[in-house]
Amino acid sequence: MPYGLQIKNSSGNIIIDGQYKNYALWDSDTATLDAGVTTIAFTATTQMPLIALRPGTGKTVILWGLRKTGSNYDGFYVVGGNGDSLDWRVYTAHPAASAQNYGLRIYDGSSNLLFDSGYQYFNIYQLDTGISLSTPLLTEEAAGTYSDITHAGISDPFYFLSPLGFWCYGISSGSQLRAVWRSAIKKIDATSVRVKWAKKFQGPSGGADFDEGWNPNLTLMTLK
Repeated sequence: MPYGLQIKNSSGNIIIDGQYKNYALWDSDTATLDAGVTTIAFTATTQMPLIALRPGTGKTVILWGLRKTGSNYDGFYVVGGNGDSLDWRVYTAHPAASAQNYGLRIYDGSSNLLFDSGYQYFNIYQLDTGISLSTPLLTEEAAGTYSDITHAGISDPFYFLSPLGFWCYGISSGSQLRAVWRSAIKKIDATSVRVKWAKKFQGPSGGADFDEGWNPNLTLMTLK
């Protein structure tokens, strides 16, 4: 930026920039998952949110998508084990000032609020990029279809995985199954997580053969 304000941490990373909004905590809670797809509601916002998840140890969760009602985002869909506990956080590039009557606020040249010290911000502890997974097989967690990430300096964090790939597989006859997969995370223990494929649906063989989808390189953010 040729002018304006930038604030960096001790590692030289920009944490506040006078041209870009910071994502702040909008809503959070703990949910108990249902069998199949669970819908989790949050406080409505006109801004597309970021969803950070913290599954229980040994549990896998798929962020399936966002729910939008009219012009507002007001929920998201997840897939996990029936009865599993899931902690979640929603972050938005906040459109309005906080209720605090002291602290620091930063606006851009168009009077858009960029930073407000009354909010709790999206704080990245570790960033793992270029995570490449083989296309999924019918066996869960086959070699090459997952990647384990360690974050020894922080315990039980929240995670944000992006983008979310999908894969579909099926054959017309035989004993194999048809299946739909999605990018997912599985908490291994307090200081490690597995980025993997997880099945959303499987059913009997039949119909046309197919083995296709979108398998992008993934980025995992480990949050403080």
